[in-house]
Amino acid sequence: MADPIKRKFSLQLSNPKDIQLDGEYSFSVGEFSIYEIPYPVYPTIGEHDYLKCEFCQNAYQKIYKILTDKYLGNESVEGFPNCCEGHKNLIGHKDFERKDFDNSPQMTAEKVIFTKQHIVNNINTKNWEKTINDYIDWCVESFGEMPRNCGLPLFLNDYYIYLKETVEKIKIDSDKKAKIISYLEKKRNNKPVNIDFEAIMAIYEKWYQMFPFHLAPQLSRLKNSYRTIIPFIKDTGIKNEFTGSEKLRYHTKDTLLEALENQTDSMLRQFTEYNLKKVWTLNEAKQAKFDLIITKRKHKLKEPYKGNPNNKERRYVKLLNKWYRDEKEFIDELISVLKDPIEVDVNNDNPYPNIFISVKGFRLFEALKSELVNEKTKYSDYSYIYYKMLNDSYLHNIKQQGFIDFLDKHYGADLGDRYSQFKSRNSSNAKKDIIYRKIKKDFR
Repeated sequence: MADPIKRKFSLQLSNPKDIQLDGEYSFSVGEFSIYEIPYPVYPTIGEHDYLKCEFCQNAYQKIYKILTDKYLGNESVEGFPNCCEGHKNLIGHKDFERKDFDNSPQMTAEKVIFTKQHIVNNINTKNWEKTINDYIDWCVESFGEMPRNCGLPLFLNDYYIYLKETVEKIKIDSDKKAKIISYLEKKRNNKPVNIDFEAIMAIYEKWYQMFPFHLAPQLSRLKNSYRTIIPFIKDTGIKNEFTGSEKLRYHTKDTLLEALENQTDSMLRQFTEYNLKKVWTLNEAKQAKFDLIITKRKHKLKEPYKGNPNNKERRYVKLLNKWYRDEKEFIDELISVLKDPIEVDVNNDNPYPNIFISVKGFRLFEALKSELVNEKTKYSDYSYIYYKMLNDSYLHNIKQQGFIDFLDKHYGADLGDRYSQFKSRNSSNAKKDIIYRKIKKDFR
């Protein structure tokens, strides 16, 4: 990465709008206007030295003279910032000072020659394409940014033109040369990304409200993390070796909907796998069926009865509806089996034989955890389960700390840091006692 360079820029936000998710303030979006003056870059070191190269020195002097004339102007053409309508709009901008651009002809000529040197010295290296593109990106970024409606950065277009001419004259592999020129043209013709923040946020908000986070504790724990996601950022690219920055890639409406469909599928599969491993009681199965019916109906009401919903949006909605049907069918079958007095082991193996005396103890623990443990009172809840099961010989004679370690490792209970909140043996709770006796009776 290049040495730190002092950069001077300002940022203005116009027409700001507060974006909310789940009824809470999240952040503000609007029309951003960035103003940054140009700054220099450094040449990289290698076999080729522009200071000793006659071609580089002549090219530098030619470019420097042409751009100096453009910057100062003459009798027929006005100089910067009166050179074009866009740059004229800089006049009167609160941060604009012409002297900030006085070195632009020199810096631009240097950037062309420095880029040529970097290409020559790295064209035969293993990662030639990335390092050359990274250097070009650094140079382009170094031209700064103009405020809204003030045109392109000064001499950026000239950098593209003169660099292309220079690359065409370099004696390098023709395929590699074509790739470099193609990359330059792509960057030159690249249009700024206009992100419809409100539309993106509306799509994400609808998915967030429709996804059944409340149906299981492991999904509920994910809800807060999904509430803080910035949905219009798709991902970050590979780090630039000269700037150290990662280029953000932004979602379109279509790519966000595709990502939400994939995310929905992944989360539902994880939930389904959890349900297959879970040890069910009849009451749990009935409650799960009731929750599914209510949730599906609530989500149905969020779909318009009129109009034609977005086809891609329909894909994750259809996926949810299919999952509701499959899950209801699964639970209906569970209920019919659980009504039979014959005890059925979903898994006849005791997964934690050092903790539970038998598989029955493990299954009882799973049922108690599902019914009794609440995130806000988990310390006392787990303590209650521990002492009850220990007294009733469902657990081996393990110490309190050993049980806490087991919960932290295998259930992510996060109890270890606050050991003192794990209640003592003498704690009792009439409501919990009733639930405990009922569940224990189901497992006889």
